[in-house]
Amino acid sequence: TMADRLNAPRANLGWMCQRVLRILNGKLPITLVTVQNQDALLVRPVFGKEFKNEGVTYLERYRCVPVGKEVADINPATTMELYGSLLRGAFEARPEVIAVDLDGLPLELLCFAVEGIVVALMEPHDFKTDGRAYHGPKKIEILKSIVDSESPQMVSELFAKGIERGRYRNLQRFLGHLDPAVLNPESYRNLVYRLVHGEYDVEVMEPNDYKSLGLLHAVARGSQYDGYVLAFRVDPASGPTSEVAIRIGKGMTYDSGGVMDKGDHMPGMKLDMMGSAAVLSAGLYFLAHPQELGQSTVYVLCLAENRDGSTAYVPDEILVSCKGLTVENTHPDAEGRLVLADGMAWICELFAEGEELDIVSILTIATLTGAAWMALSTPYSALFQKGDKQDELGKLRAMGDDCADPVWPLPMSHPHYGQQMKSQVADLRNTGKEKPGGACQAAAFLAQFLPDDYKGEFLHLDIAGSVDIDMEGTPSTAKGLPQDAGVAFLIALDRKKMV
Repeated sequence: TMADRLNAPRANLGWMCQRVLRILNGKLPITLVTVQNQDALLVRPVFGKEFKNEGVTYLERYRCVPVGKEVADINPATTMELYGSLLRGAFEARPEVIAVDLDGLPLELLCFAVEGIVVALMEPHDFKTDGRAYHGPKKIEILKSIVDSESPQMVSELFAKGIERGRYRNLQRFLGHLDPAVLNPESYRNLVYRLVHGEYDVEVMEPNDYKSLGLLHAVARGSQYDGYVLAFRVDPASGPTSEVAIRIGKGMTYDSGGVMDKGDHMPGMKLDMMGSAAVLSAGLYFLAHPQELGQSTVYVLCLAENRDGSTAYVPDEILVSCKGLTVENTHPDAEGRLVLADGMAWICELFAEGEELDIVSILTIATLTGAAWMALSTPYSALFQKGDKQDELGKLRAMGDDCADPVWPLPMSHPHYGQQMKSQVADLRNTGKEKPGGACQAAAFLAQFLPDDYKGEFLHLDIAGSVDIDMEGTPSTAKGLPQDAGVAFLIALDRKKMV
């Protein structure tokens, strides 16, 4: 019954774990073939400036997407979008078999075409009572001979790479799609333990005394659920390294805005945990592929729920952070930076007390500010780097383009942004004194919680705009599902040891 379908996920951690493992390991109906199935609906893009019209057209048995570009102009991100749109468009005909013609596509973009198809295949967990008559094709055949018949091994490798990367993008999207009655801080914590410790026998670390994390504790006070900080370490296949990177994700499973609620802006705030989902997805990727990891990396998830219960934190409160800095709460809806600050201070303190390790890179990722979304809209995640080093930012931006997870640099190191976060009654305030530059101010706030003697790189990725796509969907994805952001960037970052 529908009641069973709705209640089972809430009562059964196994349901979530099963779905995650199916996304990561389940068989997909995508194969490489050399001969076209004559019963298949054949789809292909048509490149060239002669196609001026918009939308989708039909040409005999071909479904053609006129992109108005020469093939040399397309890049990894547009390749993913193009082939995802092809697949979703073909669904309208409800075929059992779809053949994808990659004629004209450069071999190096094959991976991204496959990745786009995997992302487009994902359907929402459907609670509609009328069900769906069409559940997608039984087979998707990619014509290998058309791509490059002279490089069969490379074709197979790129095909497998696209499948795998698409799976981990979909993991982040699945977690974001879960409603807050299913994914709350407690069930999320249990899921992390089940996946990381249960599947890979890797230790999950937590603080011994959560009361010392005063910022996290304050944010979670208005909810029936406690807040949590979870961390797990992944080492390269060759063994642990003395240099360690730290990746920290914001995991607000729901953000009502607290006592200063968001009102009409509240729908969609289940996505406020997408930063933590990106961190978890990247960490699980390297647990499965440790041979690709460049250095030992610690993945940290800061989990909480911002509600307006009777014990919720309120404006004017002075909060004491894990680092010892005091923070004036000027707005309860600026909670994400608070949980990230305590998570960062705790994990750095933990490693300072333990092994002789050199933390060389810290990155925070979060759906943090509407200001980042206002500045960049949806195509880019906002990237901040302490020091605003243009050469490094240029390399990171190029890396984002190369992995189809685009970022755009914004400044954070000008003294003005830090001054905006100074309080008259505490060390800091959690919102700036003025509204302009809110994303830059938030990044500057986070930098205050780095270790005092820290000499490594600090990056912050604000994905508020890049995941906040219209929930009616895009041409390349199913309606009702969020877009992924940050997963491919984190995987590329830690594989290449850029910082």
